[in-house]
Order: sequence, then C-alpha cells, then structure tokens
Amino acid sequence: MLARAAYIRSVSSPYSSEQILAYCAKIGLSEVHDAGSLQSFEPNLTNLGKLQLLHNLAFPQDTSELHYTNDHHMPVTPHDLYQSMVVNGKGSYCFGQNGLFLGILRGLGYRAYGAAGRVLVPSRVSADGPMEYSGLNHYVILVQPLPAPHANVTFIVDVGFGGTGLLRPLLLADGSTGAPQVLNVDEMKGGWTWGSYPPERHRVVPGFFPSSSLETELGSGEAPRLEWHFQVSHASRLHPNDEPEWRTLFTLMEDEFFQSDIDEASFCVSNMPRFIFNHTVICTRRIPVTLEREDDREELKLWGGVQEEVWLEKWNLQGDKVTRRAGARVLEERTVTTERERLEVLRDVFGVRVTPEDEQWIRGRRAALSGSV
Repeated sequence: MLARAAYIRSVSSPYSSEQILAYCAKIGLSEVHDAGSLQSFEPNLTNLGKLQLLHNLAFPQDTSELHYTNDHHMPVTPHDLYQSMVVNGKGSYCFGQNGLFLGILRGLGYRAYGAAGRVLVPSRVSADGPMEYSGLNHYVILVQPLPAPHANVTFIVDVGFGGTGLLRPLLLADGSTGAPQVLNVDEMKGGWTWGSYPPERHRVVPGFFPSSSLETELGSGEAPRLEWHFQVSHASRLHPNDEPEWRTLFTLMEDEFFQSDIDEASFCVSNMPRFIFNHTVICTRRIPVTLEREDDREELKLWGGVQEEVWLEKWNLQGDKVTRRAGARVLEERTVTTERERLEVLRDVFGVRVTPEDEQWIRGRRAALSGSV
C-alpha cells in the first residue's frame, strides 16, 4: 500500500485503441483482438500477471538502438517507443520497457503510474569497495488492479530490469516474513514471489538510503523507512550455503517519475561513459521452459512451489559473450568476434530486427568489437 493509503487515479493512455490492439497482437494476448474484446477487457490482477509475462517474452532487454543507429539514441517518449518496439521490432531498457507498458496498462483500464529507484552498483572508488547507490536511473510501475474495498492495494510491476528482474506482480508490502505473498480476497500479505527459475525469488522490504539526512526523532539517528528495497534471492534449500539469503538490487521511492524525469535520466544513462549501456551492447531474451531436471523439481517442492508456474530460461548478450542459462546453470556459451556475427545473433537468437547494414553505425565507437573491420 502507498504512503497514507493513497489511491492512484485513472489516467488516459497516449495510445489509441488501434495501437493497443496491435500491441496485444504483438505479445500474443489472444483475449484482446478487436474493439469489442478491448472494451470488455477486465483490468484485474490475473490479467496484469498475464500481461507482464507476455511483455517479457515479446520484448528483449535491448540497447541496439543506442549502438546500431545513426543518431545513437534510446527512444523513451510514448510515440517513439511504440514505433521502435511494436512496429520496428526492437526492445529497450527500463525507461522504454516500462514506459511503453505503462501507456498500454492505462489504455486497458489499469490505474498505474511510474516511479523511480536507485540501483546498487559497484564502487567507483575501488574495485574492492562496497556497493553504492546510483542516481535515479531505474524506472518501475506501481499499479492498483483490485476493486473496492481493496482499491488502494498496490503492486510493483517491472518489465525492464533485465536478467534478475521481476516477472510477476509483487505486492507493495513488507515481504520479510520468509513466506510467499498471500493474495486472497480476504487477506493480502507481503512475501516473496517466484523469479524466472527455482530457486530465484523476489520481495520488497521497507528501508531507507544509508546517506539519508532524515531521522524519526530529533537526535535519534534512526532514518525513517520511507523507501522499498527490491531484493532477489537464489538461496537453495536443496544445496544450502553460507551466503546471505537476500540481496538488494535497487531501492524504490513512491514519488511519481514524470516524462521529463525519464527523458533526462535516459539521456544520462545512455551518454555518460561510466554507465555500461554507453559502452557495451547488451541484450536479454526470455524463453518458457519446463523443469526437466529432478533437482529443479525437488528444489521447487522444498519451497512449496507448483509445476504449473511459468519458468523461463534466458539468453544474454553482453559485449562479445553470448550465454543461455536456466537458473544458475549455463546451458550454452559462445563468443562473437565480429560485428556481422553479433548482428546475426541479435537477429536470430534475440529476435531484434537489425540488418547487416547497421554495422556502419557502431564503427569507431567504444562498444564496437575490436575484431571488426
């Protein structure tokens, strides 16, 4: 639930009915196929989960627009995102993925808005130093998909964090209980939800930024817990170890992040040399799989999960490394040595619509492969 039990109001979508129908066809949402089915669509929690999954499967996490186009620009405005992703067959990163998804959700009748977070990143001072917070350079969506009397119960939806990101709606409530989230009509309780493959799980817990200047009482030195730590766990019950169970990926604020905020944050992330997007070609694609290994099924059973959950393996491209993973297992790994080869991988493995001619735009740039001519 949001601070002060606030409600999210309905906001009109930047997309027309025709554009929303084309998006639904693109992701494979067969329930919405014409004006009548669009009008009767129910913006509920079940459909929100279906939309989140289908979007993740349809659109790769993709920075090719930054490296393989003449203007080297990541689109983030509603019109440009629709043209790039739905029409031109590209993916995006968080600002684009969640920007498009927010507009679609609003067009389907959901009450939602965008919020920002600070990502924990390696220290810029020392390679061995502690992780530190970035600026406001991650973008997520907060949604209220339930009717009264639960109309202000809020969920986090994020289709833009990449490999370890959220795949299912997550209740905005303290998830430190150690149990799965409870989403019954008569009981809503925070907890964890499944990630892409057992034992990956996600949760949020109330928290604060260590550098906060605020305190709960004068002289107490205790910061108020006004933010939310989004955390991931890969802790195994089948093969336990001594590593911490949960790791914070980013810390989310409830303040609304507007289009002008997105424009400026995306410009910084894509143009400042210290950000990985600026100097590395990155792409991630998710693919549905079944749990075929006995160890995976046993891990799921130990956590109380069910086989009917949707599980995903991931293709990942980072620079010249291409990897396919199911959970922690590496299923396939290769290295690309030329731009022509990398473009073929982007097209054939990741489903990104690129052409051999796009190689010209990356020549001489920091992200270019050294083996290319």
